[in-house]
Amino acid sequence: MGMLPFIIFAIVILAVIIGIYASYRYEKKRTEQLTELAESLGLVFLPQGDDQLDSIRRNFQLFNQGHSRKVSNVLCGETDEVKLAIFDYTFTVGSGKNSSTHRQTISTIQSPDFNIPEFTMRPEGFLDSIGGMLGFQDIDFDNHPEFSNAFVLKSSQEDRVRQFFNKPVLDYFAKHSGISVEARPGHLIFFRNNRRVKPDDMKQMLADTYEVYGLFADRLAQEQSQNANVQQNLMDDVREQYPRD
Repeated sequence: MGMLPFIIFAIVILAVIIGIYASYRYEKKRTEQLTELAESLGLVFLPQGDDQLDSIRRNFQLFNQGHSRKVSNVLCGETDEVKLAIFDYTFTVGSGKNSSTHRQTISTIQSPDFNIPEFTMRPEGFLDSIGGMLGFQDIDFDNHPEFSNAFVLKSSQEDRVRQFFNKPVLDYFAKHSGISVEARPGHLIFFRNNRRVKPDDMKQMLADTYEVYGLFADRLAQEQSQNANVQQNLMDDVREQYPRD
């Protein structure tokens, strides 16, 4: 009995050391794979993060949760139209034995011409359903229960968001469950909650992000066209009522 506590203690210490080493090896391999991926895609790789992302982090709900927040493994680049970044993000909620760390991969797109309304959208869970029964409401669409049952959508611009989320937008997300999106004018972030993407799957995540960005960009272009038509019709009405001599 005298040696048993020491043996147990030694086993625990050994298990902790093995766990730390395994984590180190995993992170080192991930960084190496992401370095190769960035080179193949013509992107810049910043393993320790990017200070330019601070402006994005201040504006989104996701980046204001918990503590011990960290951005790492940033792949970034830009075209004539957009700036793109994809990175790992971790944060911790709670403390001590009650703490839990969340790890996920996030992609962002920035464009000064991307005049999208402010909103947050995430998959609806069991607690959200209970919250709805208790009166904690999100933005639901009576004409599209598939979307409303799948997602929690919130915004300080409810009327604007209701107008923006037309049937093609609602149909798209109803067919792509599990996606989380946050948007502000000029910015879009895309992720799957608490899921860190494998390096081999990052190309697909980038493709998914561009697809969502394209969906929203097409909707914005449609709105601009509709607004231009309305303005033209108003001008035509004025000319008819007040013709020039």
